[in-house]
Amino acid sequence: MLRISKSAPTFRISFTTCRDILDHGLKFARQLKSLFEDLSIHVRKIETYPNRTIAKDGRERIGISLHFNNDERNIVQFLRRVGYVYCRYKEGRGRLAQAFLEEKIYFEDRIAKAIEVAYRIVVDDENLTDMLRAILPRDRSRNALKSQALKRRFPTFNKWVKRYAINEDGLIWREVKSITPYMIDDLRDLTIPDTHCYFANGFLVHNCWIWILGKQRELNEAKRTVAQIPFKTGINEKSIMRLKVGEFVVCTEEGAKIAYVQPSWLSEEYARNVALGKVSVKDVMEVEEDLVWKERCLELEEKVKALREQNEEMRKATAEYQLRDVKTEKALKAENNFLRNRIKQLESEVKRLREDLKSADLLKQQKDEEIENLRKELEGFRELKEALAKIIPVPRVQVPVGSKSTGPSEISVSTEQPVIHVKVERKLLHLTDRDLHGKIAIVYSEGALGDGWFSVSDVVKAFQRHAWKRDPRIGPALDDFTRWGYFEKKYAGRKPIYHVLIKPEEAKSKGVLKVDLSTR
Repeated sequence: MLRISKSAPTFRISFTTCRDILDHGLKFARQLKSLFEDLSIHVRKIETYPNRTIAKDGRERIGISLHFNNDERNIVQFLRRVGYVYCRYKEGRGRLAQAFLEEKIYFEDRIAKAIEVAYRIVVDDENLTDMLRAILPRDRSRNALKSQALKRRFPTFNKWVKRYAINEDGLIWREVKSITPYMIDDLRDLTIPDTHCYFANGFLVHNCWIWILGKQRELNEAKRTVAQIPFKTGINEKSIMRLKVGEFVVCTEEGAKIAYVQPSWLSEEYARNVALGKVSVKDVMEVEEDLVWKERCLELEEKVKALREQNEEMRKATAEYQLRDVKTEKALKAENNFLRNRIKQLESEVKRLREDLKSADLLKQQKDEEIENLRKELEGFRELKEALAKIIPVPRVQVPVGSKSTGPSEISVSTEQPVIHVKVERKLLHLTDRDLHGKIAIVYSEGALGDGWFSVSDVVKAFQRHAWKRDPRIGPALDDFTRWGYFEKKYAGRKPIYHVLIKPEEAKSKGVLKVDLSTR
């Protein structure tokens, strides 16, 4: 949507989408912004706004707008590179806005240059006229002068449209200030049926009403050419086929005439004599051929001379470059050899460091396993200590009060070591392939987890072989199996990995794993 205001032109592009797919709409808006940036069209922001309309399926709609920078050059770039093609009214309005802004920018640049030149004059000169002092007051900035000149000299958009616009399709009047002759070797004349006009570089051009027909050998081609002339000339296709060398038929609304067209290589005097019949074309070609060849010979001699001078300069430059190459070749070879040796040293050092890093990782892994085992043993000792502290009482010694002796002569303490009976009861879990722990138990009983370390991703792959969906609770379920003593857990960086402590065969032999393959 294009909106022209009195202060500054502003415009935006808007579209609507449903609320549940708002992310896709914003992604599309960002892609549009990137596309506009590639075309040097700057987007200021992407904004969403509530839309009161509702889709046919009852979903709520949300509007998304791309707001462009309110810079006149940015607007001109948008209208020039993109424009409005889907709506005829907006397309014409956009063309008018583009022409208005281009003329305004041109006018602003001229005013800015004039103000810059005026400010270069020494304002403190005593001989400065009062008029120049009035134009350049000291309390006025250049932008203020520029805006004041625009307000006085340049019309608003609506006044400009009324003055220059032909219609609402974007056609405007332009005054031709000057015409400069230009020689074009290849010139074509277009004939547009019905309208008899066309656009060339943004200008509406009318068909040429002067037809110049040359000799044609094919009868059908001559008939087609005569049929395209929009008015009666009295000429037929046979007269076109009988034309001599250099003769053409000039057709206008008044009639047709046979004329001689001056070639670019023939002088005006000889061409006039040929047209009047004083000299034949054959005689002119013989005379002009000598003149043409002389001119071409002189041109070729000048070109050869210039090429020789250019060749001499290139030869001198080549000799200087060769001397430089000879001096620097040895230095370059020595530097290349040094760099090659240094690269080999660095490669060997990198290889050694990689091996050291690999061995350090293995050593770290072993130490981590030893530390984990020691922690488990220490935890067992702590539990045993707490159990013994609860069972074995602390012995107490009583000393009679009032005794004159400084200390007992003999203290005897007898302790009885109790017998500890520990009964371990394991909770029996009934797991099926309908819950997550049962699925992990089935994968474990099949031996799909292997003897090495595995991660959650390996369990997901094993699930996929059974056509089971991925469950986000696989990690906590594996921690339960670790707590029950079936798996061992550690971290590879931040990623948890697991290892089977009790193999499925051992668990089955101990009776801690029973698999029932019965079906319902």
